[in-house]
Amino acid sequence: SRHPGYHSELLHDVIEKDIVSNFHIRLTEPVKELLKLLGKQIGFKTSVNKLSKILKISDDTVKSYLDYLCQSHIVSYIYKYSPSVNDRVYSAKKYYFEDTGVRNNITGFEDFGSLAENAVYAHLKRTKTDSEIFYHSDSSNSETDFMVIHKNLTQLIEVKYLATVEGVTNRLSGLFAKDVHGLTITQRLVITDGLDTEISIKGVEIELVSLENFLLK
Repeated sequence: SRHPGYHSELLHDVIEKDIVSNFHIRLTEPVKELLKLLGKQIGFKTSVNKLSKILKISDDTVKSYLDYLCQSHIVSYIYKYSPSVNDRVYSAKKYYFEDTGVRNNITGFEDFGSLAENAVYAHLKRTKTDSEIFYHSDSSNSETDFMVIHKNLTQLIEVKYLATVEGVTNRLSGLFAKDVHGLTITQRLVITDGLDTEISIKGVEIELVSLENFLLK
C-alpha cells in the first residue's frame, strides 16, 4: 500500500524533477502556488487572466505553467458546453486534478463538496475515454457540473454532497431539469453523500447515487 508521504513525494518529483528539468523552470514556488490556488478553486470557472492577477505573475507565465501541469497529467480542464467551437475555446475553464490524492495533499481534506466533485471528474476522465466532458451554464449563471457527451447522447451529472433528499432537491438549479437543444439526454445523475434513490422534479426523472457507489461503476 502507499505510505503516508506518497503523494507529497510524487508532487515533489513531478514539480522539482520532471517539470524543472524538462521545461527549464527555475522558480518552483510559483508553480506550487498555482497548484494551491487551483486546489482551492475546484468547481469554479477561471481564466489565465484571473489566475495571473491573483498570483501577480504574467499571463504568459501562468499559461506556460498550466500547459506544463496538463502535460504532466497533474491537472486538466473542461470547457463550457456550446455548439460553437469558438465559444468553447474562449469561455472560462474549470480545472481539476487527475489524482485526488495530489489535490488533497496540497489543500488538505477541506471542503468535502469540492473533494467529491474532483473525485467525480477524475473517475469520468478515467472511464469515459470515448466521450467529451463539459460543464453547462446559461445566461443567468445557473450551472450543471458535468455534461458527458458520446455522439448525440448526453449524461448530465451534478455533485451535491448532501445526505438528505430535501437538501439535494433544494440545491439543484432549474437548468439541471431542462433539455439541451440538439442533444438527447439519457440520464440526469446527482452524486450525493450516501443517497441512492430516484426523485422527480417537474416530471423529469433524476437519479441520486452515493459517491461511493458512483466510483464503483
